Amino acid sequence: MSYKQHNKIYFNKESLSKINEGLALSYNAVSGTLGARGRNVTIHHYNHNQYEQKYAIQNTKDGVTVIKSIYSLNPELNVGIDLLKQCCEKTVKEAGDATTTTAILAYNLFNSVYNLLQKDNNVNIYQLKEGIEAALKDIIKFLDKNKVNIKDQKELYNIAMISSNNNVEISQLISDMLWKYGKDCNVNIKKSMMDRMYVEENKGIIIERGYLTPALLDKNSDRLKELTNCNIFLTDEEITNVNQIKDILEYSINNKNSLLIVAKDFKGDVLSTIMINKEKGNLLNIMLVKAPDFDYRCYEKLKDISTALNCKVISKYDGSSLTSLNKDLSTVNINITKNEKLSKLLGYSDKVVVNIEKTIIELNNNNEEVINNNISDRIVELENEIIKEEQINTDNRDWVISGIKKRIANLKGAITTIYINGNSELEISEKIDRVDDCINSVKCALEEGYVIGGGMILVYASNNLEKKFGNYSADFVKGYNIMKEVIKSPAIKIIENAVGLKEMNYYNAFFDKILQINESSQGGRPLDTLDYLYGCNVLKMDIENFMVSGIIDSVKVVKTALINATSLASTLITTNCLIINSFIPE
Repeated sequence: MSYKQHNKIYFNKESLSKINEGLALSYNAVSGTLGARGRNVTIHHYNHNQYEQKYAIQNTKDGVTVIKSIYSLNPELNVGIDLLKQCCEKTVKEAGDATTTTAILAYNLFNSVYNLLQKDNNVNIYQLKEGIEAALKDIIKFLDKNKVNIKDQKELYNIAMISSNNNVEISQLISDMLWKYGKDCNVNIKKSMMDRMYVEENKGIIIERGYLTPALLDKNSDRLKELTNCNIFLTDEEITNVNQIKDILEYSINNKNSLLIVAKDFKGDVLSTIMINKEKGNLLNIMLVKAPDFDYRCYEKLKDISTALNCKVISKYDGSSLTSLNKDLSTVNINITKNEKLSKLLGYSDKVVVNIEKTIIELNNNNEEVINNNISDRIVELENEIIKEEQINTDNRDWVISGIKKRIANLKGAITTIYINGNSELEISEKIDRVDDCINSVKCALEEGYVIGGGMILVYASNNLEKKFGNYSADFVKGYNIMKEVIKSPAIKIIENAVGLKEMNYYNAFFDKILQINESSQGGRPLDTLDYLYGCNVLKMDIENFMVSGIIDSVKVVKTALINATSLASTLITTNCLIINSFIPE
């Protein structure tokens, strides 16, 4: 049977209704995961073939994973679903966490406006939108005013506990790691081959490429090769003839040093000649590694490495080549010998480890002050590159900035790998989602500070939004008040997931009680500066001081969720026509 593409077109309230249905479907699927007593979602991925892949089922509390897995054969529903996906993916890209909060805020805001429009045809939607956006600005100001900067590791641990769903092992491991390395730490997450979770710390600079061939390993059974007293040669050119590196090979043999050669590629007789010499016992400790990335990005990454090793890169971008290098080495100079030229050209490391995936070059203590200064200067250069990229609105901007941040982390030696264990693939995938959320939340807290968690900071913000409306229109005020109420929804959902009650009167009375306790604890002072903040600990179902209990969230995570949710909902409410691409049988 063949199908013909056509459009379905909806107008006015019907167009908003179709969008609301899709948003509601995604909201209902993901909202139950929020909070300490939130439940998991089990997903059978529709794009996995059970005969090709053994494990096509995932169990997770990660909001964006749940939302990304939702798809409907009904094209009208897919509009709302896809819009919420985009919104949550933006939150992930910017903060790495709070996707469920984003979905809850976006749906409740849109739904509240939709219900208002159902009752009143005369609402000025643009004035309503202005009111919502004005409220958002006031909420952001409130969050910035009441945030607390990270002072000790215990605060990181508390944030990690919330993000990891109260997993002590994950929280301790991540708070230890990020307290040590800071927010620029680059973390890889992998499956553990042992029966425990552990961290592998990088104590040097990493090249994200492994050995060219296992033939250069000492034994076939080896998984890696360790080079001690190692000379390092860097170039982004192809080495096509062993004569191009003859002087470098001889220098390492004569000095009885190991040798690591990093080049764009190795062709011609290079590998076969090296293998023959290895069999003769001349080049026992040599490894060949392809340079990371391509073209100018390759040169930039090699330059990072050369900075850390205080050596040179042979590259056209640096005005040099293998041909000019050999010419220079063969030229007799009474002021500087060939060996002295080579010692300045080559990097040196006490220890280099090369495996199938990556190469780790340990940085030496020799010339530590010079190298540290070089690295600091290089990091400043890269940070300036980030500032320039942020000012350019290109499609790959976020990808470029992310790559530069990884290079900064590499230069700082702040690259670690967390190995996650579990008794099943299902358990491991669920743990990986929690660890990923945890890492991102803690990094955000290091960057901008924290506020109380459990959604309660937004309840306090709602209670403290006192705008003098003056000449503002009635519809502006309606929008402002809608936003004021909607920001309570994450806290309501957290408690609802714990107790199962849905009556708003219950929550309003409950929040009034919490606010009264907080006000009395402040000696009746106005709540303009929140020194003591109370909320409901849903694990104990008890009202307690969240600052003391350590129930805290990264302020950047909360702000990102608010901004993205408001952007989606306030834009969608101006919709007056919905055009759906659909297919019908011919």
